[in-house]
Amino acid sequence: MIVAFLYAIVASFLGSVPPGPSNLAVLHTVLNSNTKAGFRMALGAALVELPYSFLAILAIQYVSYFESVRYWLELAAAIILITAGIYIFLSHKGEDVDHTTRVERSNFPPFLKGVMVALLNPMLVGFWLVASQVGVSLDCVDPHSLPDKLGFVLGTAVGAFALLAVVTLSTKKIKEYLSPKLLHYLNQGIAIAFLAIGIVQGVKSYLDYHHIQL
Repeated sequence: MIVAFLYAIVASFLGSVPPGPSNLAVLHTVLNSNTKAGFRMALGAALVELPYSFLAILAIQYVSYFESVRYWLELAAAIILITAGIYIFLSHKGEDVDHTTRVERSNFPPFLKGVMVALLNPMLVGFWLVASQVGVSLDCVDPHSLPDKLGFVLGTAVGAFALLAVVTLSTKKIKEYLSPKLLHYLNQGIAIAFLAIGIVQGVKSYLDYHHIQL
């Protein structure tokens, strides 16, 4: 169980390093709200790792049977990510970059935002399928052992939260040195990143589903 737990922490931490919906959303929240909101969003996003990793460790050999369902889910998620990018871009477009940038106010709890953003990240499904298979191949995880499954699933959430906590604290430090103008452009960059992730994911899902090779 301990080995499976540690393996999952490392895999989750490293897997969360590349820019993705969760860490971009945390970055955006800390920049435009506060550190506490960032930690709440990080916790919500990390908890989503639990069901994804649990399903992955149980269903490695059965995923191919649900290819059609997975395709439509990934396509829907891509559309939502693109929509989120457009929303962020438009919500910051009218800011007065020469004066104090407004603080984002929202009645939607950061924790629930984190849950929604992570749930709509189709890359998590594929990542944990691969990571669980690698863990089994390396004898770090025994898919037939309940303690190993439990350790693996808990480790995924711990690793994800650790990375998002680093993003939160790092963003807090960076924010202190950002001028309103730079903050405005950084928000625009986050919006473009959401758009790019959504477009790439949508195109990739379409090509994979129709077995098209470029």
